[in-house]
Amino acid sequence: GVVEQLGLSSYSMLALYGFIFVAVGGVVRRHFMFNLVDVMIYEIPNPDYLLRLCRGLRMLRAHRYPGCRRDEVKLFYTLIQMLRSPDILIKVTRNKDV
Repeated sequence: GVVEQLGLSSYSMLALYGFIFVAVGGVVRRHFMFNLVDVMIYEIPNPDYLLRLCRGLRMLRAHRYPGCRRDEVKLFYTLIQMLRSPDILIKVTRNKDV
């Protein structure tokens, strides 16, 4: 047969099929896996303030003036501190009408 002509034994074919099965299974599992850490980011009720901070960072990078790096670092540090602290994130992003 074809396997013998290629010089492969049935064990190497089983190993190949096993590898493909494990690789495809890992990709499918990662695609459907639920990550609890992502819930905090994807379920933000009102992300407008965070988006304004990101736009501000982008504007600071686009415009050059004396001290722009210092201002950019301060704004970036503020954004990172908000994302690291669930309490601050809840206070900043909660709906105003609730």
